[in-house]
Amino acid sequence: MAVLLGILAVLLLIGFWIRTRFHENASENAADPEQLLVLYEEMRRQGDLTDEEFRFIKSRILPSRSHDVPNDT
Repeated sequence: MAVLLGILAVLLLIGFWIRTRFHENASENAADPEQLLVLYEEMRRQGDLTDEEFRFIKSRILPSRSHDVPNDT
């Protein structure tokens, strides 16, 4: 019985370690929305994106901020 509890404890520790590693990798690979927006803005300036495409991408990257920015029309 003690052996089974030991094995269970080891498996739980391994599971927590794996979970921690996944969370660390996810936070390292997460792209900064502000940096993405700068890249897409540059693509728009170069003509690779239309204004409409850029506005759509901007609304997807920063959905909560897109309503806060005043419209310059």
